[in-house]
Amino acid sequence: MIKKHIACIIILFASACLVLTGIFNSCNTAFYDAALKFKDGFLPHANDGKDKQVIRIDINESAISQLPQGMNAWENLAQILSFLNEEKSGIFLPSFFAENAPANPKRKILGQMQMSSCVVLPAITVPNEIIPYLNADISLAQKKIIEKHLCYPRVLNGQKIAKTDRLLIPDDDFCRFATSLAFVCVPQDTDKDSVLRRMNVFYAYGDGYIPSFAFALASKMLGIKQDSIVLDCGNKLTFSCEDGSEYKVPVDGEGRILIPYSSKELFSKIDFEYFAQAFSDTDASYQINSMLKNKTAVITDSTFEKSRGSQNFFLSPLGNTITENSAELCLLNAFLENSFFGIYPVYAKYAILFFTICVIFFASLSRRKLTFFLACIFLIILIAAAELFIFVYMNIAPWIAGPIPVILAGFIFELIRRSL
Repeated sequence: MIKKHIACIIILFASACLVLTGIFNSCNTAFYDAALKFKDGFLPHANDGKDKQVIRIDINESAISQLPQGMNAWENLAQILSFLNEEKSGIFLPSFFAENAPANPKRKILGQMQMSSCVVLPAITVPNEIIPYLNADISLAQKKIIEKHLCYPRVLNGQKIAKTDRLLIPDDDFCRFATSLAFVCVPQDTDKDSVLRRMNVFYAYGDGYIPSFAFALASKMLGIKQDSIVLDCGNKLTFSCEDGSEYKVPVDGEGRILIPYSSKELFSKIDFEYFAQAFSDTDASYQINSMLKNKTAVITDSTFEKSRGSQNFFLSPLGNTITENSAELCLLNAFLENSFFGIYPVYAKYAILFFTICVIFFASLSRRKLTFFLACIFLIILIAAAELFIFVYMNIAPWIAGPIPVILAGFIFELIRRSL
């Protein structure tokens, strides 16, 4: 009997040590990635985003290289913004680049931004360890600009929310016409394996918060009432819209949202070179005007980002390399469709653990070793299949980090007990 008690203590201690190493959380993450790939391939294909409210205007290296010689990309950008203003579409730039434009097209770009009803510009969060190496401190004018665009949601249990003491924003000339500043995801937002699975809704800055690009754009499109926003970390983000609808978005303890990635094109896209042709082609111009009608434009700008060396690349759980634009648009799509991945509440996790312990206990009553071991294997398969089913059909992210160590501990303990 003493040997059995000693064995029990050893197993419990070893299991606790394994849990502390994070190995089971790593297994849970690997299972989540596999489940997401299955879900992405399992669901039917979308209709190429034709019914969405957002349309992408993509400025990329391929587009620039295909422009006819002599065409000025900056002049074309100013004309694109003019097109958007004529269609009363907002201008949303997840990354910014126009500070490098020559003086004349820069004035035109600023003029079009001034005419727009909504311009969202990026505020890049700077890690604290990098701040001492920056060339200059933020100016008083920039501080006032940032303070003007801070939002003040009601935050509960927000001790672990990401915080930044320094933001990089566009030149003052451009910020004058911004209706909102918003951050885009950066490398420090990834998990330990450098995969971007979750995104912050807000970054704490000073006495307020800077919203994410996806949330800032969703606020405009959904008409989110700013005084209704409540971020309860470890529970949910709630807010109401002008049409009376209410949202409840699951968030983790750091106030982050699981990004519902998709390998499919979420929104219709117009390439930059096609836009450039439209300025001298009546048919192309008419077609672009039709595509922009009643749409909100998001300008993605990978070429200019690369020229500044500021492009951020990430790994997604689907196994591909993405830019911050792709991640933000995936999250934006979730806001527009109210289709987020749920997180198990605490009581549900306790229920799963209780069920697992009961099965292990009753299986241990069998005198045959084979029956018990087969029961453990069956239980693992059952939990994995159930988690996958719930994820695919109910959008609740898998959680095997709790039941698996319980099964493993029970398996090893029973193996030792029957050997004594």
